[in-house]
Amino acid sequence: MEKDMKNIVIVGRPNTGKSTLFNGLTNSRDALVHDRPGVTRDTISGQMPNRPWMVFDTAGLENTKSGIARDSTDMAVRAIENADAILFVVDGRVGLSPMDLEWAKLVHKKSKAPALLLINKTESSKRLADIHDFYKLGFGEPILISAEHKRGFDEIYEFMDKIAGTEETLNETK
Repeated sequence: MEKDMKNIVIVGRPNTGKSTLFNGLTNSRDALVHDRPGVTRDTISGQMPNRPWMVFDTAGLENTKSGIARDSTDMAVRAIENADAILFVVDGRVGLSPMDLEWAKLVHKKSKAPALLLINKTESSKRLADIHDFYKLGFGEPILISAEHKRGFDEIYEFMDKIAGTEETLNETK
């Protein structure tokens, strides 16, 4: 890993689109994407093209006491603890869930890294939940994205570049 490489961790409940987001940010198909929740059971990493970021796709955070889901959640928590930045992904179609609140509290407790709240699956405003509810998570203003269609990625890039201190450098190369 390069000395100046920063670690960004994608976290959230199962089936919020974390793996689709990972594939979009890394321009890869390394993360398994499926409509069935719980397909991702480990943490994988990939580098973002043209940026000093290593992106980590984690399993969905689940509240279980044992088994593979517990092990997967433990791996995700370790990734949160070692993150330079966090992308907290929620499902805009489902709306705010009690589990989103629980996991947001854990992120605040386990990490001092800056976090960006991403409301995914916002392709249709007809099916979009009340976005104001998501302010309760304590991450500030949410960003509406569609990981599947790479919509809202500019805001993600701006967030990451600002943290990495590369904003000016990247703007000069455009």
